[in-house]
Amino acid sequence: MINLEREIRKFKSGERLAFAYGIAGPAFAASVIGMNKLPVSNEYYRLTLSILIDASPWIYITFLFAFLYGKWLSRNSNPIVWKALQAQIDKLQKIAFPNHTNDVNDNHRVTLFKFTRSCNNKCAKRYKKRITKNSGWLVPVIRSGHTGKETKAKFFAPDAGIDAEGIVGMCWSSEYVQYQDNLPNVSSASGQRTKERYCRRSNMPIEMLDEYVKTGKKLACSILAYPVLSRAGDRWGVIVFDSMVPNGVDQQHAELAFYTVAETLGVL
Repeated sequence: MINLEREIRKFKSGERLAFAYGIAGPAFAASVIGMNKLPVSNEYYRLTLSILIDASPWIYITFLFAFLYGKWLSRNSNPIVWKALQAQIDKLQKIAFPNHTNDVNDNHRVTLFKFTRSCNNKCAKRYKKRITKNSGWLVPVIRSGHTGKETKAKFFAPDAGIDAEGIVGMCWSSEYVQYQDNLPNVSSASGQRTKERYCRRSNMPIEMLDEYVKTGKKLACSILAYPVLSRAGDRWGVIVFDSMVPNGVDQQHAELAFYTVAETLGVL
């Protein structure tokens, strides 16, 4: 999940690095050229200057790398883009769940998932036998509201679409809207049949459900997913509306919300 405060810190650090070393590099090069022309009688200063001149290419390269790293940080951590997306996701939540505005914020959520080919060691071990060069994962990058953001959910999105996980995976592999409501309310007290029924309807592996139940996390009882394209028209990810209420996601309101801000998601 994108941490906006961290992204802002990274952006500012990148800006400072690029500014400082953008000035320091040329200034250092000019000073070395100038010192090289100065007559030096003292043996100690002559030796020091000689060492500095010999090392100057490496020092300048270090400054250049610091400058480029700063540019990379500021470009890849642009908080303006993520703030704009967060605002749009929050707007989606308000439009999609007008009947639950006074409820707990994370009981009715909108989450933006991005497709990525990277995976941590735990994922790599779990899916080792099924990973191919075209496999990937759908990971949450932004969620509506200010609570319920601590999530490590990753849904497998392999080249074989039939093996995609969750409603989000089905949406990704089919490139079509997916909807399930009145899902069973699963908890640690739920029987195996209830868990299996939830997994069958939500397309979630039983191992993933057990992990959720073990950590005490609540599972959505109503889920709606839309495929999201980039500005260039490429597949980018999936946006998911979910609710802890069995019929909490109203398709008409969610559709209105999605198409109201669909174009603004083109900053992706």
